[in-house]
Amino acid sequence: MDLSSNKIQILSEGISKLIELEHLDLSDNQLQALPEGLSNLKKLKKLDLSENPLASVSVIKYLETAPKGLAVTISKDLVNEIKASKNYKEIISRCHIRYLLDG
Repeated sequence: MDLSSNKIQILSEGISKLIELEHLDLSDNQLQALPEGLSNLKKLKKLDLSENPLASVSVIKYLETAPKGLAVTISKDLVNEIKASKNYKEIISRCHIRYLLDG
């Protein structure tokens, strides 16, 4: 599902009902946090969160429980905060993290 470049500020918890979803592109929006229900998408294989002003706490919390093997794209500014998190090893064992340079 491509929701990129839509100026989305809040992603509804209703996203959690799309349990068959495998690809979700949320890039280039205005998201500051991820809904807790996102973790219900157990079949998700690819998630693009780049170019959003996301709080690292929200992203780290999600990545700690993300589906194993998830390919996630984030903005480079989140990489160092994820590396500094106490669960960094768990996160990288679960997810394939790519990052894009901002700007």
